[in-house]
Amino acid sequence: MRFYGAFLIMATLSFLAPAQAAADGASFGLSLAPLLGRHVESGLRTALPAVPIPILHVRGRAGPAEIYAEGLPGSPRIDESNGPERLSTHIAFFDAVVRGYVARDRLSVGIGELVYNQATRYNVDEGSLLRPRIVSAINSSRVVGLRYELGLGLLRHSNAVRLLVDLEPEMHGTINFGSPFALDRTTAVGESGSQVEVQVRASAVRGPLEFGYGLRYINYATKFDSGGALADRNTGFLPYITAAYHIGR
Repeated sequence: MRFYGAFLIMATLSFLAPAQAAADGASFGLSLAPLLGRHVESGLRTALPAVPIPILHVRGRAGPAEIYAEGLPGSPRIDESNGPERLSTHIAFFDAVVRGYVARDRLSVGIGELVYNQATRYNVDEGSLLRPRIVSAINSSRVVGLRYELGLGLLRHSNAVRLLVDLEPEMHGTINFGSPFALDRTTAVGESGSQVEVQVRASAVRGPLEFGYGLRYINYATKFDSGGALADRNTGFLPYITAAYHIGR
């Protein structure tokens, strides 16, 4: 908590100086964001662990065009239980977008792609109290969709605070269900869904360093292509702090 407090004080003080205009160049950085929400899978609802997760990001800009990419190598383990059944899930994602800025950077539009990778281990106790017998299976999935983005500067004389709205109206993927009784046998099932993400972020650049903080809201849901039952849902908020280094400044 002391780290978060010092970081927010540093970022807030940096806003007291006049903001610099966006310039051509490249940067890379790291954001820390705890997951505050719920994960639903196989009818089970679980609160996500409020542990700060690292999100890596890179950016390159030339004139009004910008390329931005970010990724989460892997989330903290999400544990669920349903009687004798125990589930543990890991989620990773990667997304990239090409943006175009107009009206002195006050408005931006972008298009890109979002990829989710998820793996869930099922541990089922099929034994007795005296002779427990744990049977395990791993289900994995990858879901991909086009990302449409709209950005807007919220301050009249500065672009330091921005609103970003991301829509992924169609996402498609495949879940590979592993059999606990035959390790070399899997069943592939299609899934489809969508995601909405709304983000408010504030940032300031001072020399080669950039500091910022913000809040993201994510609502993601998929259903099985066959039958239409809920396959997976993740909803919640991600408050975050971020730091980046601009190359060549």
